Amino acid sequence: MEKHLRHQLELLQTEHKAEEEENYTHRTKCSHKVLENEGVLIKKLTCKGVKAGLFGRLLVKLAKPFGKLPTNKFGAGDVVGIFSSDITDPEDEGIVYKISSDHIIIACDSFSLQEVSCSIVMLANEVTFQKQRKAIENVLALKTESHAYNLSQVLLGESAPRIKQPDNIVQIINQDLNQIQQNAVQFVMNECLDVGIIHGPPGTGKTTTVIEVILQAVSKGLKVLATASSNIAVDNLVEKLDGKTSICRIGHPARMIPHISKYSLDNLLKLSDQASLNDDINREIMQINRQLQGLKGIAARELKRHLRSLEKEKKMRSNKGIDEVFSKSNVILTTNISAGHKFLQKFAEKIKGFDLVIIDEAAQALEASCWIPILLGKKLIMAGDHNQLPPTIKSEKAVKGGLDVTLMARICRINSETTRMLELQYRMHRLIMTWSSQEFYNGRLQADPSVAEHRLANYEPGPLVFVDTNGAGFNDAGSASKYNLKEVDIVRDLVQELLEAGEKDIAVITPYNAQVELLKNYIQNVEISTVDGFQGREKDVVIMSLVRSNNKKDVGFLKDFRRMNVAITRARKLVCLVGDSDTVGNSKSPEFLQRMCQYFNANAELRNPNLFNIGATNPIIVEDFEEEKMPKKKSDKKPKKNVKSQAQQFKEWHEAKIQSKNDLNQILEEVKSFKQNKNAEEYMARDLNGFERKQVHDLCEKLKLFHYSRGSGKIKSILIMKNEIPDDNHEFERFEDEELEESEENEEEKGEKQINTNKEEEKKEEDKVVDIKIITKEKPQKNKLIKAVPEGENIDEMEFLDQLINQNKYCNYKGCNKPIVNLMQTCKFCRGVFCFSHGVAEVHGCGDAAHQSAREGLKDTIPKPHYSSSSHLQKEELKRRLNDKITKLQEKQKPKNKKKKK
Repeated sequence: MEKHLRHQLELLQTEHKAEEEENYTHRTKCSHKVLENEGVLIKKLTCKGVKAGLFGRLLVKLAKPFGKLPTNKFGAGDVVGIFSSDITDPEDEGIVYKISSDHIIIACDSFSLQEVSCSIVMLANEVTFQKQRKAIENVLALKTESHAYNLSQVLLGESAPRIKQPDNIVQIINQDLNQIQQNAVQFVMNECLDVGIIHGPPGTGKTTTVIEVILQAVSKGLKVLATASSNIAVDNLVEKLDGKTSICRIGHPARMIPHISKYSLDNLLKLSDQASLNDDINREIMQINRQLQGLKGIAARELKRHLRSLEKEKKMRSNKGIDEVFSKSNVILTTNISAGHKFLQKFAEKIKGFDLVIIDEAAQALEASCWIPILLGKKLIMAGDHNQLPPTIKSEKAVKGGLDVTLMARICRINSETTRMLELQYRMHRLIMTWSSQEFYNGRLQADPSVAEHRLANYEPGPLVFVDTNGAGFNDAGSASKYNLKEVDIVRDLVQELLEAGEKDIAVITPYNAQVELLKNYIQNVEISTVDGFQGREKDVVIMSLVRSNNKKDVGFLKDFRRMNVAITRARKLVCLVGDSDTVGNSKSPEFLQRMCQYFNANAELRNPNLFNIGATNPIIVEDFEEEKMPKKKSDKKPKKNVKSQAQQFKEWHEAKIQSKNDLNQILEEVKSFKQNKNAEEYMARDLNGFERKQVHDLCEKLKLFHYSRGSGKIKSILIMKNEIPDDNHEFERFEDEELEESEENEEEKGEKQINTNKEEEKKEEDKVVDIKIITKEKPQKNKLIKAVPEGENIDEMEFLDQLINQNKYCNYKGCNKPIVNLMQTCKFCRGVFCFSHGVAEVHGCGDAAHQSAREGLKDTIPKPHYSSSSHLQKEELKRRLNDKITKLQEKQKPKNKKKKK
């Protein structure tokens, strides 16, 4: 027993040291700007007030002098350092009590920076480590007369768990529980005397069963302490207990779901008998603090002595109020760490231990953190699933030493007779469930008939889709965190398919933070998260990007079976897996990954990765992210960019141009046929860009047809009617300059130089010259006349475009024939293309235009002075006083008249 606990202390110390070193290194090696961008530093704050808080602490309110706080990662309960200049040695430390958009309140033991500008930085959580360390030390020092002694002996393997035959049958309160859940409640309440475990695989209703256990204990008159590893899990319990029994939630109100804050300890204290007395004391303390400002000597000492007595009385009243609240509450709920508060430990000693301690999500909590609430009770019930992700640990040495082995996993291994598994799940389609059931739960998991065959209503594929990128060359990249650019393209297209089908309950998950950042850049309207961050959640559709694809067959994070179990079982109706089976499922990979790839190949709808729109994401963004978030090593090589030749780009554009022209001609012919067809009432021309809509618009005007635009963005459709009046849902088709410019920009982005000629329009004179405009990124001020073409003359379009391209291969400056195929500058005034030597406007003759443009730009940037009438009068008065002062000084400095010599 002692050896195991000593080993736990060593591992805790190792983990804490690793966390501190990472935090300190990050603070010392990164600039303040980088830290502020990461959200762990807020600079240039001023103190807006200090007042006495709960248990004698100071509540310090900090805010920006002007404006709101920048985006940050601070939350209630975070440990922060407050410093004026040296970030490595903060003057004060505290805990975030509350934070809003314009201020942050920090609970401190002392505060010394009232008069100066200060900054706050996030620190390693020393409080958490100290409470866990203290809990282990308390177990080592536990005496036989302690109420938790027998329970601790069972958990440490010194004695066997006591299990008896049930003497009565539990009367189930929630009649919706299935028979397996009812049996689990019966087992842990009536048969287990020391410890009982409810093993709840994904979707089996574990939390619902835990709530039934709590209500059964309350009905027997037992005092219950319910904890969990996270605030979210605790709040979930509070929500399900709402209105069913008297409860008290310990924790920061700012971290609670708003509608359950009524059960918080702070709120219940306000309703206690001690609240009014505390309010009077607080008012007197604030009054004395105001009197102390600027006061010294004997009077100040007397006030400080009185202040200390008031704070002592306030603390005593607060403790009485807490006892009053706890005594009236049947169930007290908090996180494992918050169960280490002294006032809760004192109450446990007063009542000689809680009758029952329940730890939900026990498989996601460190063993040391579980000992904090265990020492407050006589009997323990744990609920969770040790086949899902363990607690996050930063030290690899601590992981190798076994710190990630949770108390629940250890008890399930050495005392399996204390465990009951819930086998009926209500979340997943049976095909989604089957791999997880066979791999992790010995095939015991079953799907309830209500969900066994449920599917998406408007999306045919499913419930399993596998986009296998094997052989497609979709290699992963990155050093500190991995990403896969081409998988982002596939995921984006899958999301778009589902959104167009009307599915909105979608989540995209991936093991790597770098991939999450990339996905968020290109995908909106769906939730995107890491696998670890999505644990405990569920969605109708889950798309998972596995990322790893490389020649070394390295699977990285995927080798943890618990991570993959969590990823697959988040989905209710559809799982879309995107990954490389040759990397993930190769013979060197863990066997469970090999079986996963085999299962999906056998049961999923297989999609060809080459059919997706690959290459739409911009690789420059990936490189920028890599430099900012994941610094590269010197040995890392930059990925080569796949740059197409100009000839290849022109060929692709020409093919697309011919196809687009044929489609437009077909649409125009269909419009003419619609006009002649007497039976047709409506015609819809779909998916048109700005140029195509302009052609359809002109034809409809000529044929006198009503036409209205539908859709949004650059691609719209046109509804054409013969004699109907549009309703309010139609948007009247407008062709203004902005839309024409927008269509021109679209065509330019494809690399097209367009010639707008229409031989079917009104006949013009044969000698009339047609001006042809070169489309450029910037709106031209003058059209550049390339060639005069008499209308009606037959010319080869490709030959003409070749002439345009060849003309722009050389510098347009007179006398300069330097080739400019790859490097050139375009003048925004004359539209000419020049080499770098002649690209400056003043060199090739556009200097006057450039100077005029610059002067016009400066006019808009110079702010106009504004004087109010009051400020003008004040200045006149100051000017008058200054003149009077100068006059007086001049009079004083006048030399005295010297006496005339005789």
